[in-house]
Amino acid sequence: MQDVIIYIKKDKEALKIIDIIESTNTSVELLSLKASIYADQDKSKEALIIYNALIAKVDISLLLRLGRAIANTDLKMHQESINDLTYIINKQPSSKIYNYRAEIKYGLSDIKGTFDDYKKSAEKGDSIAILNIRGMYKKYPEAKNW
Repeated sequence: MQDVIIYIKKDKEALKIIDIIESTNTSVELLSLKASIYADQDKSKEALIIYNALIAKVDISLLLRLGRAIANTDLKMHQESINDLTYIINKQPSSKIYNYRAEIKYGLSDIKGTFDDYKKSAEKGDSIAILNIRGMYKKYPEAKNW
């Protein structure tokens, strides 16, 4: 268990850890620990996404895919991350996951996709998404209505 914790602290080792979790069928508690380590490292986005999934009682396979999406983003594997996040949203829609997917799309200069994801997140009541939408009013006039 200690070895696992040490690896989690290294961003580049995130995928290896997820593989270890899969191979040993470790419980959700380890993912909760991973989220708290992310929080300690001021990686609040990653921590919040994991916590959000835990709170929503998403099953372990979805949490593992979520972990892959986070790790893939760090490794610049954006399209694979978007695919993973889309898979999660299809199973368990979450405003935070919409936000995360929007940010990845924005990094790929997919402004329309970004706007659409923020809009879905805002419809779920996410105040950060509403602010982000309002900031896109030059490109999307309908953003002024938020």
